[in-house]
Amino acid sequence: MRKLLDACARAGTPARARRPAELAAEFADQGTRGGTGTPAHAGPDAPAGARRVLVTRLPSGTPLDELCALLPLEDAGARWINRPSRLLRAHDKAASLGALAAAGVPVVPTAVVRRDAPDPDLDRLPGERYVVKPIHGAAGRGVTVGLDAARALRRARAFAELSGPALVQPYVGGGVDRRAFVVGGEIVASMQRTPRASGGRGNAFQGARIEPWRPGEAERDTALASARALGLDVAGVDLLADGRVLEVNACPGLDAIALASGLDVAALLADFVIRTARVR
Repeated sequence: MRKLLDACARAGTPARARRPAELAAEFADQGTRGGTGTPAHAGPDAPAGARRVLVTRLPSGTPLDELCALLPLEDAGARWINRPSRLLRAHDKAASLGALAAAGVPVVPTAVVRRDAPDPDLDRLPGERYVVKPIHGAAGRGVTVGLDAARALRRARAFAELSGPALVQPYVGGGVDRRAFVVGGEIVASMQRTPRASGGRGNAFQGARIEPWRPGEAERDTALASARALGLDVAGVDLLADGRVLEVNACPGLDAIALASGLDVAALLADFVIRTARVR
């Protein structure tokens, strides 16, 4: 978030960070004072004609329950970039993959393990090794890769009993994945991530090697269709080498993809925020 705020400041447009509860209280206070609940402008130092734009980005590890405070504000008249309700759905990996499949987007076959439900049949998943991940999660937390079917099911069941539903996906392509960074219906940056060790994770925080990657036409179409299907203005769409979607991150990080692509991704995102603020 700090990089985005700094990029907005460099572009001459003020931006401030607010926790969901703080923003909800601010809107409520404006309503109490007789306002509409939506400030007409982005701030006292905003360019003439600008309106307030709310960018929903959660630091990794933020409890999703905090987003619920923003849901009543969706219809208050402000312009959202990643509406809270869309972000909540995207953070539910099972729900988002289901929405993508329903929209005709090719996705990696996935089994869901829930606490009070029968174990899924992993025989329907391709391959002999599997990845177990939490249904809600980011930055590779809680992910285990390279398990056989029995161990994957035990791991997912244990996670489901203690922490909530877990996903089981086939471990294909050696853990290599590719991310397309979508902003405002365009891919502004992309990268490939490769685990540094066998059985490793394709996540920069977990030590994966990152490098430039240019999506082909089919991959571009899939990434853009994924963002549209989930109603996201900003998204990191993760694809396997065969073009199937592994998952969609509604709050993609900026550092790794900026390093891999050589682009100032924060500035590109800030430019979209500023252009959105100026559109009436």
